Amino acid sequence: GALAGPWNAMAAASPAIGAAVERLAHACRHDSACPADVFECGILTLAARRRCEFEWYAHEPMARAAGLSDAAIEAVRRREPPSDCASSAMTEPQLAA
Repeated sequence: GALAGPWNAMAAASPAIGAAVERLAHACRHDSACPADVFECGILTLAARRRCEFEWYAHEPMARAAGLSDAAIEAVRRREPPSDCASSAMTEPQLAA
């Protein structure tokens, strides 16, 4: 893996902290019981909520690869309430995220 975007500044300032953050991110993504689609749905939800454009840019392709439908991704982007997302082909765990 590699740190990209805003992480670069931190990694350059402190390679030890950058490496620790990368290991933490890897553990969250690969050593967790959380399914990839739910993990990515949660990240996109936070990115949409906080208007984090880089986070959205970085994770939208990963969300698609993890199985989120285009309709589900658009529902998250529009910050639709969960009751409105049900018609967007989101699974219950994705809605929970």
